[in-house]
Amino acid sequence: MRSSTRTRSRPLLPRAAWPAVALLGGCAASDASPFTHDLPGGVAWESPRDGEALSAGALVELRARAYDRDSPSFALEAVIRADGQPLCPPAPPADDGAIACAAALPDGEVELTVELVDGWGRVAEDTVLVEVAPNAPPSVALTATVQGEHETGYTVWLEGHARDPEGAPLAIGLRSSEDGPLGRPELDGDGAFSVAAGLRPGAHTLTLEAADPLGAFAVVEVELWLDLPGPGACALTHPADGAVFRVDAPLALGAAVDPAAGRQTVAWSSDLDGLLAVAVADGGGGARMEVSGLQRADHVLTLEASDGCRAEARVRAGGPPVLSVDPPAPAEGLAVLTGAVSDLEDPPERLELRAYGEDGALLGAARPEDDGRLWLSLPGLAAPGGPVRVQVIDPDGMAAEAWVTVPLSG
Repeated sequence: MRSSTRTRSRPLLPRAAWPAVALLGGCAASDASPFTHDLPGGVAWESPRDGEALSAGALVELRARAYDRDSPSFALEAVIRADGQPLCPPAPPADDGAIACAAALPDGEVELTVELVDGWGRVAEDTVLVEVAPNAPPSVALTATVQGEHETGYTVWLEGHARDPEGAPLAIGLRSSEDGPLGRPELDGDGAFSVAAGLRPGAHTLTLEAADPLGAFAVVEVELWLDLPGPGACALTHPADGAVFRVDAPLALGAAVDPAAGRQTVAWSSDLDGLLAVAVADGGGGARMEVSGLQRADHVLTLEASDGCRAEARVRAGGPPVLSVDPPAPAEGLAVLTGAVSDLEDPPERLELRAYGEDGALLGAARPEDDGRLWLSLPGLAAPGGPVRVQVIDPDGMAAEAWVTVPLSG
């Protein structure tokens, strides 16, 4: 057995890269009575309150109320801003005057402003100051020890910890690059855990992930090699059972067979696409091939060795999202990108949008609206004129991207 460990963690977005926004359908709708009010035109915050303490990265419900004695709600336009930067697209209030969206805020003192423009061009606004405390990522550790050998693989004892600096409850998960999810071990009062896992022979990357309720997370990985146990055994070492891979990219196939049986012939096949590849195992019993052209569907892959040994894995051939970005308008102040996204396997609310500068710096992040429309502000863009890489990522890590240039105004 050989093993090595590496750890990485990601705090929440730095101030230069916010906001990370999740829209609640733009401004909220309501079934309340028609919008009428005898008060003079204006707007007022309902939540958060002035001076309220919030946490960085938490999705904050922003709510205000508009009132105007002359204009119906559809003739009004409301915008919520943080330190002058819009947090969601301008939209009319609901029929009862409600204005709402949800956004993650950066740490520090943040000025929240709700602005209302009526049909005559009159502007009303209300402002509150909130204190947003930083949120540090969890700390994680993982070790793997082989406890025993059985007919089809090994029993491996996994130990480690996942602890949150703020004491928040953590969502954790363990997985193997070859055997897929290994469950969600329970943490004791000190954040430690220990659990046994059955693993197939071959090269494994064991991964422990921990995330707090506000989205800060940490990851630790352990590399592990497990020799093939027993004569006559075999394993489909890649892809892992339950793996998802891009249908438009080559698929690596791996096998481990009994080296004592000589240089065996191994064959990989799919229940949908038939025979995929044939290879001769090396002196150590290993074989690898690359194939492409599988159907976009769920497959049962089968490995067959010339000594009669068989192994299976169930996998999904999926595809990346589709991304369309409109030609950007000349930037006057904060740059905003619009467009559309779609994905055959995942709804828009499960996709994540990110924009990066030419130097790789994160310029902005958000989620698409429920209908797939893209509205992404770029608070991190220091000056227009340079290329911007827009990326959409699905829950399986598949991504599509497009390059655009935000032109200079004038």
